[in-house]
Amino acid sequence: MSKSTIPEKNSKIPWTTNNIKLLRWLEKLALFVEGIFTRLGNTLKLNIFYHTDTISVFLWFIVAITGLYITLFYQFGFEASYLAVEKIESQFIAHTVRAIHRYASGSAVIITLLHAYRTFFMDRFRGPRWLAWISGIVMGIFLWLDGVTGYWMIWDQRAQVINDTFITFLNRYFGSSGDSFALSLIRAAENDTSWQVMFWLLAAHILISGVIGLFFWWHIIRLNKPKLFPSRMWMISTAAVIIFVSAFFPAGMLPRASLNLIPGKIELDPFFLFYFPMELDLTGNSANLLWGGILGLVALTTAFPWIIRGRKPAPVKVIVDACIGCTLCAVDCPYNALEMVEREGKGSKLVAIEHLELCVSCGICVGSCEYDAIEVGELNAKAMKEATNLLLAQAKEKAEDVKVVFACERHVAHGAKPYLEASASQNQENDPRILTIPLPCVGAAPPSLVSETYAAGASEVQMIGCPPEDCAQRRGNTWTEGRLTRERKPLLKAAFKNAPISFDWQPPNLFKKAVEKMTIKDEGELTWRNYLPVFALLVVLLAIQILFTNQPYTPYPETQSKVQLIAQDLPRALGTQLNFLHADSPVEINLLINGKIFVEKSYIAGSFSSEKAMRLFEEISLPPGEYEIVVKVLATDAIPSTWTLTKREIQLADKDIYSITLVAPGLTY
Repeated sequence: MSKSTIPEKNSKIPWTTNNIKLLRWLEKLALFVEGIFTRLGNTLKLNIFYHTDTISVFLWFIVAITGLYITLFYQFGFEASYLAVEKIESQFIAHTVRAIHRYASGSAVIITLLHAYRTFFMDRFRGPRWLAWISGIVMGIFLWLDGVTGYWMIWDQRAQVINDTFITFLNRYFGSSGDSFALSLIRAAENDTSWQVMFWLLAAHILISGVIGLFFWWHIIRLNKPKLFPSRMWMISTAAVIIFVSAFFPAGMLPRASLNLIPGKIELDPFFLFYFPMELDLTGNSANLLWGGILGLVALTTAFPWIIRGRKPAPVKVIVDACIGCTLCAVDCPYNALEMVEREGKGSKLVAIEHLELCVSCGICVGSCEYDAIEVGELNAKAMKEATNLLLAQAKEKAEDVKVVFACERHVAHGAKPYLEASASQNQENDPRILTIPLPCVGAAPPSLVSETYAAGASEVQMIGCPPEDCAQRRGNTWTEGRLTRERKPLLKAAFKNAPISFDWQPPNLFKKAVEKMTIKDEGELTWRNYLPVFALLVVLLAIQILFTNQPYTPYPETQSKVQLIAQDLPRALGTQLNFLHADSPVEINLLINGKIFVEKSYIAGSFSSEKAMRLFEEISLPPGEYEIVVKVLATDAIPSTWTLTKREIQLADKDIYSITLVAPGLTY
């Protein structure tokens, strides 16, 4: 077939389609991967990428329901919490539910990231859509925090590593608050109040879930009748795959956390616990690089709606005198940018008004209006008809039969692009010509445009847009199909219901096949031949995810032990000698190991107060072996000026954590 020589920005087409090269390159990559799924199932209906938004919501719903079930059996306390999870793991139904909770969380993270990627390259993050983009980023942060607290609540060795990384993080960026947190854990274990720690962990886990729900509400608040869950087919298949895999691959658990032992090899979940390796770097340089990079990435992605510039959307405008108050535009608008209100003065009872801050310039409202009462910038029914008729007349001067194709901006940027270039060559002179008219969305074409194009001499009229459930403007293809099949107002005129008018919803890189009508047609009921390869692929992908999120990881060197110097009430531990010191006298506490100073803490005597319990927490890593431990206090104004708080010989085995707790003069344990 030959191609018309209509450039994408022809002077006779006053509107233009948006085309940001970066976004189109990212989309091209996605289209390649999506094509694999389409070919496997031989249908567009089973392409999971078209449902990332609703499937992610469904997965988080599964996470919430299974989390509620697990919470019913949860107990509070370091030991009690671990034993509760251990008991859950000993029962088939309970450990299957827990595995579903775990794997649905990981799957939800992947699907949510894919949804964010698709939102980005489909240019649904700028202008009025900034709120959905920003709320999505915030949701992602809280989802990560929720996952971390979920791992923390098990109180196994992985939770112990979370403790350690949290302590170092707090100390690095918030002074000695990490030491205070570590001392609080030790005190809770000693005083049998660890139930309070686990209670607040659970409370934080639930509270974060509530915050996620709030931001999700903001995420969809600007949508008109948002679709929350996928079709029954996707809900059943997704749940079936996760349940099937969870029954055979329990989540399991690691050995119990112990404040007296260094954790050994654990299983690392790179989705939620990616920061372990760099946070455990003792120099702190890797951690600074990690968190600085994450902060910069979050700041950059948050600023995308304002730093990535393309065609500035033209706002919708209602021509009040032409509006008859039919409400179709307000019903069809995907973003609540139009509202019906009572008209003041003569005319219809209702009239449409614009909410410019919500308009994304999709043009669907133009396609819903029979009375030419709406325009979006230079896009309006009259302009579309005039431009199409003029271009059609020019094309018919060169060929008797001309097929007119209306294509959405995604197709224009990919498969339809050669049909819009002025340099397009003709392969066979006598073949019917293809005249392609670009639109921001096929939903912008009113039925009258289609019928008048056919009446003006087109041999055929074809609408080519995004696949079902994948319209960049949410429902543009659905509304257009309903109008042309006379199932949705405004209706195609009855005189044209048997005219050669067709529509084809295909991926943007298959425009040529759509024009030649060689695409996959989703007609009739799907069979097991469609479902089986997709189902098998989902099982394989979930199995890969499970292996990926259970990576063996050794957080600490193979041979290592630790010595901790602890004081819950440092002034009391130092003794009455402090009473004889001047307020500005320096006081120094030294921890000597085999005669070498490892800890040197300096204070001013006046900073010690009986009304304020100062704390001390220091941790030293050592190789296993025999050591002499001495804790001394140096105060130049005191008599004696140096006194020993403790001195002992110890034997450190591999993974030992030896604690020296200063409680009173001459008393330690």
